[in-house]
Amino acid sequence: MRVFFKTEKAKKAVDEVIKLHGFYQGAGPLWLGPLWGPKLVDSMLKNTNDPVIKKYLEIIKEEMQIPTIGFFDIHALCEKSKLPIPKREVLIQKLKKRGYTACRTIFNPYGIKTKASLKVLQGFLKEKA
Repeated sequence: MRVFFKTEKAKKAVDEVIKLHGFYQGAGPLWLGPLWGPKLVDSMLKNTNDPVIKKYLEIIKEEMQIPTIGFFDIHALCEKSKLPIPKREVLIQKLKKRGYTACRTIFNPYGIKTKASLKVLQGFLKEKA
């Protein structure tokens, strides 16, 4: 993996970057800011013909639209609650129909990213049962 950084001298810019660090659900310190740059993702999408890379970039692009930390692993939640595992896309559509943003996540093939709370998501999972 290669990582590229651009550096600059700017006290105010540093103060803004520091604000994007914090604690989340007792874990930290963590980066709480955006994980991807929209311009970079758009450029990468435009410049690739590889279907696998394109698929991942499209997931990232969709995921960028939901400004929240973390994701939910549907398999883990269902296993813990002893519930049947719904199809991820069906669950995402149910969430969207009820006004919640939701999408796949790049980090886990069984995960979804949503602004819905854990309690709301568990309610949706129990509806399926």
